[in-house]
Amino acid sequence: MTVARRPGLRPVVRWGMTAVGLALMAGALVILPLWSGAARLSQFNSSLLSEVRVAAALLGLVLLLVAWLSPQIEAAAGRAARPLARVERWLAVGWRWWVLLLAVTLTMALVFAAYSITRFNHFNAKAYDLGLHAQVFWNTSHGRLFAGSVEVDNYLGDHVSPIILLLAPLYRLMPDPRLLLVLQAVVLASGALPLALLARRRLSV
Repeated sequence: MTVARRPGLRPVVRWGMTAVGLALMAGALVILPLWSGAARLSQFNSSLLSEVRVAAALLGLVLLLVAWLSPQIEAAAGRAARPLARVERWLAVGWRWWVLLLAVTLTMALVFAAYSITRFNHFNAKAYDLGLHAQVFWNTSHGRLFAGSVEVDNYLGDHVSPIILLLAPLYRLMPDPRLLLVLQAVVLASGALPLALLARRRLSV
């Protein structure tokens, strides 16, 4: 006699995810606020800790939802199987896959750049390294290679980043920290290209 497998996670996995999720939420909502109050953090570190708390709380919530709604999630995945199969057939034409990949990458870059620039324009960049790198780029673009005054006299004494020499001419044309935010967004989004190619090769899509 065949026994049908009940949908959902195994109990040990469910309770493990539940424990981790509750621990993350407890840390974000109780432990970290108590610790930050006693530690007398700087404004920068306090702001950074707030973002860590939000990320931990969201991750804990996701783990709890997956742990206790796994049957519903599996059912939704089953309903989505046929539409996803149609999408897979549509992407079988090579140029469509490339167009979609480039469109998603470009959208990611635009979203990241817009978000970063909006924070910068509202005096909410909260990035110590942004000021440091803006100074190094400005000095390098004006002939004072890797010069700085934030941490060390020469940036090479802290990090070896010869790529600054390649990007400094751009900063000479547009001496604005927001250029660095745009470059950061482009580099981050471009990481999707090799990942997508690797996934396509491994999954034979």
